[in-house]
Formats: sequence, structure tokens, C-alpha cells
Amino acid sequence: IITRRVHAGLKQDSLMLNQNFNVAETMSRVIMAKLTTQVGNYQRSVGTVVSDVRLMALKLAGYSVESVYTEYESAMIGDKLRDEQAYAAKIKNRMQLRDMGIISQQDMAQEVGYEEPHAERNVDYTVPSLEKQAQGKQAVPKDPTNPATTVDPAQAQDPTASGATAYNATLLYHRIHRGADEFDYGDECTCGECDHVISYAKDKDKKKKPNIDDAIALYQSDVNYEYRQLIDRASLRIVSELEGIGNGVTAEQLTDKVFYILYSEWDATFNQAQQKHIKKWVRNIYDIFRRDSEGIFGTATDVKPSFDLFDIRALQYFEDSDNFYLGKFITDTDTRRAVTEFVKQAYLVDGTPIGKNPQAIENFKDGFRELMYLEDWKIRRIIDTSVNRMRNTGALSYMQQAGVTSFKRIGIRSANQCQYCAHMDGQVFSVQEAYTAVEKAMHGQPQAIKYDLPFVTSVYGGRDGVERFKQLAPAQIQASGIHIPPSHGHCRCVIVAVL
Repeated sequence: IITRRVHAGLKQDSLMLNQNFNVAETMSRVIMAKLTTQVGNYQRSVGTVVSDVRLMALKLAGYSVESVYTEYESAMIGDKLRDEQAYAAKIKNRMQLRDMGIISQQDMAQEVGYEEPHAERNVDYTVPSLEKQAQGKQAVPKDPTNPATTVDPAQAQDPTASGATAYNATLLYHRIHRGADEFDYGDECTCGECDHVISYAKDKDKKKKPNIDDAIALYQSDVNYEYRQLIDRASLRIVSELEGIGNGVTAEQLTDKVFYILYSEWDATFNQAQQKHIKKWVRNIYDIFRRDSEGIFGTATDVKPSFDLFDIRALQYFEDSDNFYLGKFITDTDTRRAVTEFVKQAYLVDGTPIGKNPQAIENFKDGFRELMYLEDWKIRRIIDTSVNRMRNTGALSYMQQAGVTSFKRIGIRSANQCQYCAHMDGQVFSVQEAYTAVEKAMHGQPQAIKYDLPFVTSVYGGRDGVERFKQLAPAQIQASGIHIPPSHGHCRCVIVAVL
């Protein structure tokens, strides 16, 4: 009795103090709820201290951060489920208000926790047709879970049925594509083929091993190897699927299966395998460029390169950028069109008897593999463009450190040089302004590069784009953010210090 009175005076249940005077099941649930509530109080208290420590660490590291908030997961799985159910109900209610015209899409986004909506209407996540993609339209309009269009594989009796396969291929497409614009592969050079070779090594350095050209070649070779391994695995899986396909399958269903296998292998294997090569070679190549005093200043300099926070951010940015663009080019419009046309040609025109003729299926596999091998030029284009950006970013960092105020653009004067780069060849720009623009880009996401450091071909495209661009003075070019190479895919221009 005395013990229970003490517990009552403490305003605490006896079970919380290791004394059990009630064995009812309901009471155990009550105590569990009280325990998890206390855990939440502890988490909030500890989180305040952790936030202060993290904020101090970030400020000491040079980051400009106003505040840090530490949030913990719910103590019980049931709490998280309850929160998700409440959030789902909140979204549903806000959607009804929006559809009734009571609130706007902007209001709804803010009420469910977002600053602004992604689109002004419901977004359709089905893969757009090639015709729509050719018109520049991104993947947007119907719900892929709509039974009228596709079948959720969890509800389908056959997970490999055409509807379920299309559903899975759509989800994989969006996971890989990530709703971003395609990398600019346009015919930006006067050669129309862009088959020229970028060389960063000086003549006297080419006898040394390894030099920068060797590093870039090895980088491309490593990624190419993983890509070909991926295509080989996908081809074998496709053959296995084709052998089991019966009569009556349509070309669209066959294409869905091919894309599903290709995307699933890509998502599960290539995107994982390439990361180790990107991490290794981005750091290796950037380090070489960052220390290239003769390439930047023309002669030896007393200022020794010292890596700072800018370089750390740049390294992480280039790793993220290569992971992003190398990880999604399989979804490019021209790649999808080539695969679709190949399947239709083999199935409808050539009359490949799927599932009956082993030799025909083997020919299909070889043709598909050869087709996809030819897409590896995109790997080279992405890496060459990324490497050139690394070179000029490292140069800007070195110039900023050395107190250089101006730099000059130097192009490769040949038949392959585009008219944009020819116009900027020899022009002088401000180091500080360029450094500020690049630093801003390094703090952003790779897919935002088109806004931070856009390609000149995207800003001044069209028939009269070159003529309009030639009317700009250096100050106007720098204000547009298009003065820092690369100015287009596969751009070979570099920058040197003006001393």
C-alpha cells in the first residue's frame, strides 16, 4: 500500500517503476503507449543538443547554414503507420477541396508540406510516346495504376503479363529517367559528327605514364566494360523470355518485355557497378587538373595548389553529375526509338518466329546486342564533357587561390571548332565572376546545370542563334553564364590565366 501511494505521489504508474499490480492486457497497451511517448520526449531533448553540435560543425567547416533540425523516427512501427495513414487522409481531403475549386494547386502543395507544386495539374507518369518525346514533351499525363491502362503486378495473376510488364517498365523508366531533361547530344560542331579526339596531355608529357589522356581513356574503358556486361546480361534474359512467348503476342507487348528487362538490369547492375569507377577516376582526374600549374599559368608558379572546401564540393558535384547522366542515358529518346524500331523490324517485318526458332532468336539477340553496343558513344560524350568541366573548374580554383583577376578562353582551331567557340576564342573574362558562378553550380544539383552554367547551344540555338551570339560583347557573354567551357557537349575549349 505504501509503495502504491508513493507511485501515486510521483504521478506515475507502478509498471513504469518496475512494480506490477495489474495484469490486464489492456493495461499493457496503455503502458506501452506511455513508454513510447516518453521516448519521444527524450528524442526531442537529445535532438536539440545534436542540432546545436551539427550546426557548429557545419559553420566551422565553412558552410553558411542558418539552422539545423534533427528529426527522429517514431519509436514504434505502429506510430509511423498511423502517421502515414493520417497523411494519406490529409492528401485525399485536400485533393477534394482542390477539385471543388475551394483551394488551388499551390495551396494544396503547401498544406501537405511542399513549398510549391511540381505541376499545375495531376501528373501522368506513363511513359510518353516516342512522337511526343520527339516534340520535347517529358513523361507526364495518367496514373500507371489505372486498371484501364495497366495492371498492377501485385494484383495480376501473371506478373509477366503484358499489362504488368508495361507497368513495371514504366516505373523503372521513371526511376532511371528521374524526370530530367536529356543530356545535350546535339550536332553542335561544324563537323556534324563530333568524332574528334580531346587531348589534354602536353607533348612532353605523353611519354610519361600515366598521363591525363591515359586516365580519361581508362575511365571510359571501365564504364564501357560495365555497360557491355550489362547489355550481355540483358540480352541473355531477353532470349530466355522470347523462348517462352507463345503465339498472338503483339509487337508492343514484346517491346514492353524488352524494355522491362533492359531497365531492370540497368537499374540493378550498371548503376551500382559504375559508381566505384566514377569515384575513383573523378578524384584522380580532378587532382591532375587542379595541380596543373603550367597548363593554367603557362609557366611554373610559386603558388602551390591547396585543396579547400570549394574543391571538396566540386569533387562531390562531379561524382554526382557523372552518376546522374551516365545512369540515365538508356532512357534517351533516340535510344528508345532505336530499340522500338529494331523490335518491330525483327518481329513484324522480318517475321522472327518468337518461341519456335532457336536460330532466329539467337539472331535477334545478336542484333539487339550490336544495336546497344553502338550506344556507348554517349558514355564517351558525357565523360569528355564532364572532364572538360573538371579541367576548367580546377583551373578557376587555382587562379582564385593565386589572386589572378582574368582568364582567357582558348579553343582548338580546326575544322571541328564550332562557330560559338570560335567567337569566344581569345576573349578575356573575370575570374571572380566565373568562380562565383561555378561555386553556385557546385552547391546545386547536376540536373540544374542548364540553369547555372547553360550550354551556349541551348541559349542561342536556332537558325539565327550563331549570328545573335556574335553580336554579344564579352561582358554580355559572361552575364549569360555561358563563358565557362564546356559550352556544349564534347566542347574542347580550355581557360588560361591572364598574367
